[in-house]
Amino acid sequence: MNSCEVLLALDKVAAVSGKNDKSTLLTAYMVDPTFERVMKFMLNPLISYYKRPARSQVFGTEQFSDDTWTLLERLSTRQLSGNAAGVQVERTLATLTPESSELLWRILHRDTRAGFSEGSINKIKPATIPEVPYMRCGLPSDVDLNLWPWARGIYVQQKADGTFFSLTVKQGGVTINSRQGFEWPLEFYGELGEHFASFPDGQYHGEMLVMQGGDVLPREIGNGMLTSVNKGSPFPLGCTPVPHLWDVIPLESLTRRGTCQTPYSERFATVQKVVEEFGGGLVHVIETVIVHSLDDAYAVSGKYIREGKEGAVIKHPDGIWRDTGSSGSPDAIKIKLQAPCELRITGLTPGKGKNAKTFGSLACASECGMVEVNISGFPDELRLEISNDPDRFIGSIITVKFNDITKPNKKTQVYSLYLPRFGELRPDRKTADSLERIQQQLADAKAAIGMIEKLAA
Repeated sequence: MNSCEVLLALDKVAAVSGKNDKSTLLTAYMVDPTFERVMKFMLNPLISYYKRPARSQVFGTEQFSDDTWTLLERLSTRQLSGNAAGVQVERTLATLTPESSELLWRILHRDTRAGFSEGSINKIKPATIPEVPYMRCGLPSDVDLNLWPWARGIYVQQKADGTFFSLTVKQGGVTINSRQGFEWPLEFYGELGEHFASFPDGQYHGEMLVMQGGDVLPREIGNGMLTSVNKGSPFPLGCTPVPHLWDVIPLESLTRRGTCQTPYSERFATVQKVVEEFGGGLVHVIETVIVHSLDDAYAVSGKYIREGKEGAVIKHPDGIWRDTGSSGSPDAIKIKLQAPCELRITGLTPGKGKNAKTFGSLACASECGMVEVNISGFPDELRLEISNDPDRFIGSIITVKFNDITKPNKKTQVYSLYLPRFGELRPDRKTADSLERIQQQLADAKAAIGMIEKLAA
């Protein structure tokens, strides 16, 4: 295939809706070396290009050449950066045919526009695209919490309103990555890089918050600012990144389905020591309380929620670290009162009145297609941003908060949500939740509410 043919193949995949149909097409296309090469550059979570250009309005007659692949290599390794990178990218986009220019734009935006992710490619050809190890929190229903060693003490940690990051330190070299593996531009994080470089080798996990005037910015503002910074814009004057750490994993454990058998109590003690010795007052340990009963754990979670936080994560002192994939850890359990879910934006509904020139709401669906709902409640600035570039948002994942799940529609058997409202954009997520997981998260939220109300009575 040439680059025009690769784009045509992606559009054919986009045109079919069923996962099996998409897989059939992808299986046929993955035998072509150019198509596979595009997938590696487009979907590899360990590659960051730092430049997200606008689509070109000027075109040439060229297909992808060795120069195009060299440009992508130089961007991903930061041999080409800053203004020079922007100029070179714009120049290259303008020399390519419209189809090839669109393909390069999608690579730089890391977006297939075809409704599949790296998991689909790896099912066809294993290990084609790296998958970043990550331990996802479990839900209260995943384990029997009554069997935990409450008498010894259980860790309850604030679920802060920040953005997850992993900090990898190896022989003084430092990289910061998102959950999906995107590398953050360390140069925008000031003195933190110097302090991180003094940490012992390992990968540290935590949340990055943003402070302004001594106060932590609300989640939607702080996380939005971090997203902009990680795309190449420095922090606004007076705003400071503040990392809060909770775990450290040896580098040799960071493999697909890897594990670290060191008990969490020891790993957390290491984090506390490292932050105290090398953090310089700029790095913090996540707020942590030791409790001795499940009731106390829910009470602490309720306190955080009343303060406006998401809730808490409770951790088993003997818990191991493991790459859980899409499942949850039985040793780290998330306690939240609100029922959240992750949905995929499938389109925009027409607007009326003051929204007639933009749109009314976001049409969203679960990964399985069994939940469909229209979402509103987002800021006017975001509404305008989506309206100006809808292709950038359609197909992406958002967090939705809701109160209940409706009965299925008699004709379609599709469910909806009661009082759904926009939570936040989730650029770190590639898949939405299924109906089953949405139902379980609602059940867990109701159980938590009942427990805290009982304690408060």
